[in-house]
Amino acid sequence: MKFRFLPKSFDISNARVSIRSVADWRSLSADIASHGRVSNGWLQMPTPEWGRGGRYELPVTHEIEITGSQDDDQLRFSIITLGFLFGLRLLPEGWGHLHSTAIEVDKCNSFLVRDSEVIPCLELASDFYQRYHKTRNAKRMSSAISLLHWSQAQPMQFDEFSYLYMAVDACWAICKDVLSGKVQRCMPGKGQQIRHPERPKVMCDVLKRDGISFDSLSF
Repeated sequence: MKFRFLPKSFDISNARVSIRSVADWRSLSADIASHGRVSNGWLQMPTPEWGRGGRYELPVTHEIEITGSQDDDQLRFSIITLGFLFGLRLLPEGWGHLHSTAIEVDKCNSFLVRDSEVIPCLELASDFYQRYHKTRNAKRMSSAISLLHWSQAQPMQFDEFSYLYMAVDACWAICKDVLSGKVQRCMPGKGQQIRHPERPKVMCDVLKRDGISFDSLSF
């Protein structure tokens, strides 16, 4: 499945996942910048010739394959996840943007992923999808990533907060469903619910018990 727009030379594969370049991203990036709508690595809402009704598409740069998979939704899930890793909103061919969007990597995250770490991360994402695609959790994960990316494109702080609030709600719904037993042990008391401000810390505490460290975070 082809996707857009990854401004990076990236060709990598193993027995399970393959990603390859299908276009010269440098010339495509230069063409996008020539329209005068790029600032600090962000493409501001383009002029009408790019699309209709505020929707626009960027050029295709890469293609992803998952060995043995005929599930387009799994490929789309992997593309969205890859965008999370690289810190920009990647979309399958045919999907469009409704907001300003990053056209440089690492604009929508606060961590760095080495190229050698990408496929192991995508394999974990594929395992998550295979396990939960018949529930709401795979769509919740895609929604959380999309909301995170949309939040970074908002010029108003209230709009940014609203998108981030919804992203945290989606993550909380996944956590309560996938790790329900561990979440239950964090409940303040019988019949009581964990309040919204406490949920990020509870999610981190629950994941720490699975060996994931969040020592750099403070609440």
